[in-house]
Amino acid sequence: MADNKGDQSGLESIVFNTDTISDNAAGERMKDIVDPNQMGPQVNPMESIKNARDDVKRDIINDIQVVQEYNRLSDADDPEPDDKSMGSIRDRMEIVRAEVQTGLDHVARALDNSENAAQNLDKETEKKLVDYVKSHFDLSYDRISKRYDYWSDAEVTHDIYVPSRVVDNVRSNRGTSSSNNNNSRKGKLIDQIKTPYSRSISDTICTYNLAIFGGAPPFRIERTNLQSDRRAGRLLERRLSHNMRKIGYEQKLYQIFLDNNRYGMAPIANFYGKDGNAPVNIDPWAYFPDPRVTAQNRHEADFVGYRTWASLTALHRRGHYQNLDRLENDRPNVSWNSNQFVKETIRAQSVDPTLSGSYTSDYKNHFGLGHAHVLNTLYVFMDPHRLGIAAPFGLYRIVVANENVIIQFDPSPYPHQDIPLIHGEGMYDAHKTFASSLYDLMMPLQRYQDWLLRTRVENVQSIVQNRLVVDPNRVNIRDILDPNAARLIRTLPGANPSDAILPLTVPDATRNYFNDLDTTGQLMQRLAAANDTAQGIQSETQRTATEIARMTTLGQQRLGMQARLLSSTTMRPLVRQMIANLQFFEVDGGMVSLPEEMSADNPSGDVKYNRSEIMGEFDYVVVDGTLPTSPSENSENITRAIRTLAETGMGNSWDMDKFVERLIESFGFEDVENWKKSPSEVVPDEQIQKDLQAGNIVPMSQAAQEVGGPPQMDQEQMAAMAGQI
Repeated sequence: MADNKGDQSGLESIVFNTDTISDNAAGERMKDIVDPNQMGPQVNPMESIKNARDDVKRDIINDIQVVQEYNRLSDADDPEPDDKSMGSIRDRMEIVRAEVQTGLDHVARALDNSENAAQNLDKETEKKLVDYVKSHFDLSYDRISKRYDYWSDAEVTHDIYVPSRVVDNVRSNRGTSSSNNNNSRKGKLIDQIKTPYSRSISDTICTYNLAIFGGAPPFRIERTNLQSDRRAGRLLERRLSHNMRKIGYEQKLYQIFLDNNRYGMAPIANFYGKDGNAPVNIDPWAYFPDPRVTAQNRHEADFVGYRTWASLTALHRRGHYQNLDRLENDRPNVSWNSNQFVKETIRAQSVDPTLSGSYTSDYKNHFGLGHAHVLNTLYVFMDPHRLGIAAPFGLYRIVVANENVIIQFDPSPYPHQDIPLIHGEGMYDAHKTFASSLYDLMMPLQRYQDWLLRTRVENVQSIVQNRLVVDPNRVNIRDILDPNAARLIRTLPGANPSDAILPLTVPDATRNYFNDLDTTGQLMQRLAAANDTAQGIQSETQRTATEIARMTTLGQQRLGMQARLLSSTTMRPLVRQMIANLQFFEVDGGMVSLPEEMSADNPSGDVKYNRSEIMGEFDYVVVDGTLPTSPSENSENITRAIRTLAETGMGNSWDMDKFVERLIESFGFEDVENWKKSPSEVVPDEQIQKDLQAGNIVPMSQAAQEVGGPPQMDQEQMAAMAGQI
């Protein structure tokens, strides 16, 4: 099997389609660790292309042709071998494929060649490596697990849901007296009611951020030195735009914002496959970073691990694991603390894939469906000499299946030599290991709101079900405590029931609680900067358009602050890795669409490029958190620019046709060229002046005055403008 080098070790099919990812990581691997600030890998392009093609040829020879020949031949068709003891061709193929040399020397040789050395490990070394991985996961779990209770509260509040176990507990407690069970509590379902304020604020912030980062192109690229070509930056920008559109970038963005709101972090991995860069959202419940670093020095983390599950068939389809035959009859082992399934299973939306059970069909052969195998993937900076392996210090990738089988052990295949998992944070705090989430900040106010709603409902229930004052000397008290089928209350002879039974008036002390709910909601909105205007709710207070615009702008500035932090902590390192991957792996170049001014040789805008044309040092431009992301796409800005040129008399020095064309495109028209007149239909400037003197046409300012509209420009300015347009 070919030793593919792209990383999809443990991609969870729930989050990303693992079948669409394959490894294209061919080419010369950088031997030395690259400076993180240096985006362009210093390699010889022609040598990399040659090595990449050699890898492809070797893979074809070693895999495809051998497998096809193996399947085609049979023992009867085999020619007689020279040595009868060697057996048939199929037997010789089996011998070649089955003989795998193990030992520390063979492991070191495989690592030096950037190959998967899992099958070369002997039992003792493999056990040491498994223990090495476990120690890293245990260290991280011991620290990050302290956040799990807060995450569980956030998930329940976000889903506004009463878990079924609460319903069962309440029903059982209602039927159990406190005398029989001292530990039981008579709970009420109303205790778990959640108000929707936190959820609405979270959705508002996600919507705002998606509008900020979901523009086109998704990433703005700038060169970081004068030696880098500006055209190369545009090529990378358009290539990343095509790449992100192909993989459905918007869903990745939304999960980043949602994870930040609920957990205070948004881990995302960036792999490389046949579709180019492939960002994959990592579940925080299955994410185990180095807890010895804080937010300001995450680049100094020694390791990052994550847990996933996959069936044996899925592991075979990925095509770059070894030792899978040892998992054939191996049941998943989840003895590690980090592998315990502790995620909140609300509405059964999160299912433990390692649950045991007999999954067989009713057919004669009773085919089993098998189990999902737990995978622990660790990216770690390590010195293999500690394990007796003569390999250099560097970033390595280790994948452990079922806590006992190493199925991948190789150097990280990516040229940037950074851990390909980014720890994104919106609530950035440089001195904290794990940042606070939006729900952490709002939870005290959320609980107070829940209490207000609970007490309000309880008080209404007590009013609806009035309490009675009864004189037991006039009525039969048993008929009230235990009503009979006919709902009759027996009285003593001569007794007046109206004097014996009186309803107890309970005052509604919670009548104004909804006002308190609104007040608490306003405090939450102030905390999160998501006011009614941002949520699309009509304000009860009448405000002028200027006041609304000012409030909206101020609110966007606070939301924009979080967007800028997300942009710098998440998007910038993500895009840096994407750029390095494109410059390293796209040995055959590609094709993108560029604006007309940058593709003069091709009127259609389609430009082919080779790898050397996208080399250089480039960086991601952090967004400023305002809407829209691109000022050139804002129709108001374009209109303001046209008005400024006309008012200053600078219109003669600018191509006003392009301004107007871009303005029309900003309105949503894409086929602007089809709406243009042919050159023969354009009226010359001399004819416009003659028609103006003859009174056949009037300036726009005069026409605006005649129809009662405010004049925008004087006659001379509009005439000059008309002459340009």
